[in-house]
Parts: sequence; C-alpha cells; structure tokens
Amino acid sequence: MKNISNIICLLTAVATAVWGYMSKGQYYALAIVVFWVLLFYLISIKLKLSGLIQTVVYLSIASIIAILSYSSQSEEQNINTNNNEASDISTETIENEKDSDYYNDLLQKYTIEKKAYDGTLKNGGENSYAADKQDESDLVLNDHLAAIEYTIISEISGEYQLTFKIKPKTNKSQDSEDVSVVVNGQNSFTLSIPSQSEEEWLWTEPANISLGEGKNLIEIVKISDSNTAVEIDELKLIPIIKEPS
Repeated sequence: MKNISNIICLLTAVATAVWGYMSKGQYYALAIVVFWVLLFYLISIKLKLSGLIQTVVYLSIASIIAILSYSSQSEEQNINTNNNEASDISTETIENEKDSDYYNDLLQKYTIEKKAYDGTLKNGGENSYAADKQDESDLVLNDHLAAIEYTIISEISGEYQLTFKIKPKTNKSQDSEDVSVVVNGQNSFTLSIPSQSEEEWLWTEPANISLGEGKNLIEIVKISDSNTAVEIDELKLIPIIKEPS
C-alpha cells in the first residue's frame, strides 16, 4: 500500500509542479516540488503513517490544489473580461467625447454679423445698409428686392444645418412668398413661404450647408415682387456631427 501511496505522491507532485510552471512560472513550480518533498518526508518518514492514510492525505491535498487552481483561473478570466469590457466602454466613451468635442467646436467657433440692404427696418428707416447685431427681429424684408446678409466668421470648417425663423406679413392676394438663400455665392436654394391669415412665426425646413474656415456669407433674399414683407427673427446653424477630414 505504501508503494501505491508513494506513486500517488509522485504523480500529484509532478502534475501540480507542471501546472505551477505553466500558469505561474518556474519559481512557483519549484516551490510546489519543495512542498511535496517536505510533505513526503513528514508523512512517510517522520510520522510513518500507513499507506492508506498517506494516500488519503495526498489525494486530499491534490484535490485542494486543483480547486484552488480552478478558482484562480476563473478569477483571472473574470478580471480579463472586466478589463476588456472596461476597455470597450472607454473606447466608446472616447469616440463619443470626440464627437461631442467636435460638435461643441462647431457650435462655439463661429460668430455672426448681419446687415440689411435695399430694405427697411421696423422703426421705419428706408434704403438702409445697417447692422443691428443685438436684435435680429429689427430686420424686415420689404416689398422690394430686399435682402439680409449674414457674415459667418468660422474658426474651423464644418457641416451645418441652416434654419431661420420668419413671419410673413398678411396680404390680400394670399400669394406665397419666395425667399432665396445663397451661401458663399452658391449652394442657393429657394423656400416658398405661404401667406397666412394671421401673422405667425415659422421655422424654415433645415438645409445642409458647408462653411469653410474664415469668412462665409449667407444671404437671405426676398425674390417675390408682392407687397408682403417677410420678417426675419433668428438664424440658427446646427452642427452636423462628422469627423473633420
């Protein structure tokens, strides 16, 4: 029986030493070998336990080592999984922050100046070529070929959605009002604003435009020849999230 217990001790010692070397390195394997040598000396030589007891002790210790090994590997896998998930979340967060930063750059890094020409102001001035940088609602497109010019000074180039708020004055003919928007002398598009029974503010449908770095001109021109004025209250530029080229 002692021969069997000795063989079991040898096999478990070799198996655990190999596991220690593969998972932890050579020093860990060496420590396991030393442990089994001391255990064999204590149980077999010093205490001189019977072969059956030795076998039970060796198998019990081998089982404990196997359980500890499995628990250690499971914990490492969980740590690696958590680290990978954290890395994915971190990467996604960085991408979102990049998008957010780019959006904020577009949102903040431009200034708007404006002036009306060949038109009138609400206070009754005529043929004015004036700038009111505080209150855009002072600007009215009259029944002539009037226009409002916006100068956009942008620190970076980017894509925007352009929309502005208008209020057509009521007229008897119920004709629609055509308003043309010209961006940097091109990319012009025309909006037809139906006349209304009551004066009411309307937001125009957003239109995609590109603004370059530096000075950009946006002209809003009333091109219909009716006697209905169109009041411009506010112009908005909504950044489109897009990585800069």
